[in-house]
Amino acid sequence: MEEKFWNENKVLQHSNTERKIKKGDKIMIKKYIFIIIILSLIFLSFCGKHNQHNPQVQENNKGVQAHQHGPTVIKLSAEEKSQTQIKTITVKQNPIQSTLKAMGKVLAPRDGKAIVGYTFPGRIIKLHVAIGQWVKKGDPLLTLECEDVGNTKSGYFKTFTEYQLAKQNSEREERLFKKDIGAKKDYLETKAQLEIANSSLEAAAKKLQVMGFSQQQIHELNKAKNISPHVTVNAPIAGRVVQNNAVLGAMIEPTTEIMIILNPTTLCIDAEIYEKDLAKIKARQEVQIAVPAYPDRTFVGRICYIGDIVHPETRTITVRTRVPNKDFKLKPGMFADIKILLDQRENAVTVPIEAVLDDLDKKIVFVREGDNFLCKTVEVGPKFNGYIEIKKGLKIGETIVLQGNYQLRSRLREEILKRAHVH
Repeated sequence: MEEKFWNENKVLQHSNTERKIKKGDKIMIKKYIFIIIILSLIFLSFCGKHNQHNPQVQENNKGVQAHQHGPTVIKLSAEEKSQTQIKTITVKQNPIQSTLKAMGKVLAPRDGKAIVGYTFPGRIIKLHVAIGQWVKKGDPLLTLECEDVGNTKSGYFKTFTEYQLAKQNSEREERLFKKDIGAKKDYLETKAQLEIANSSLEAAAKKLQVMGFSQQQIHELNKAKNISPHVTVNAPIAGRVVQNNAVLGAMIEPTTEIMIILNPTTLCIDAEIYEKDLAKIKARQEVQIAVPAYPDRTFVGRICYIGDIVHPETRTITVRTRVPNKDFKLKPGMFADIKILLDQRENAVTVPIEAVLDDLDKKIVFVREGDNFLCKTVEVGPKFNGYIEIKKGLKIGETIVLQGNYQLRSRLREEILKRAHVH
């Protein structure tokens, strides 16, 4: 028993010793990691100080950052000057018209678009036009066979016959009454019957008008006595057939959109402006329109409507522009960028648009000082009549490069690469 107890006690002591050793290992590992981190920070700090005092590194940094933080001087040799045609102008202050920009959508005006349908069910038996065809108001579009038309025509003819009979009776009794042959009572009764028949005839004619018959067509029906169930649907407006769902033999319902006629000679553009800009705009102001399909062309219209409701979600107001579209370039559904020309004119530093170049995410202009050319970063404003406003970066009286600036930009990039020692 003593020997067994002794062995168990020995095993327990050995286990405790192992736990202490493992715990000590973990503490040592953490110390090593901490020391490595401290040494790394010291090394990085030393390298940074070394680079600050290293002329080569400073020169490289200047080469990369020179163009970003200040003007870069370009010097052209005599040979380069002869090869590069430099044309310059002087920066001046000119009056420029303020504009208000907004996004819009091209729409067809309500009075220039018509959906063609029919009030009663029917079957298409003849087509008179095709998609893309121009029509005048009143031109025939299609002919339908409609049971309701036949019934209404039949009812009209019955009423018309009753009217004619009542008219003859009234005229006969009127003649007899004037000759003191007929009774006044009979004369008044026939006269009342004529008025009732006339009212019934007008009501029957109204039903035919609802079905699409004109007054002239109804007059022709009185002569022809034609009670066929056929009816011709005519164009409600002048324009172009831009959608045609009509198929011979197809049945149509009152809700069917058979055709869509559009007059594209004048379109509208609806845009949203913020309520803070409402005081700047008014009806008849000129609007310049640009669409992605024709980036080099500007369409001109005028404001025809300013909304009366502020949309609560966006705090904007709808402004509608009416724009002529004689060559039919604009299409309903297009997105458009609009610029409303405001009445406010102010003097501003302006330069021709071609003097300003894109350089990565910046706008640059080359300024001539003697035989040197300085590249300056500028902040631009709106464009107007071939000029662009310079909000920051140029001064009045400076001489800038108008022609040859592309060659100077290429030379500028070469200088930056040389300074940065990038090959």
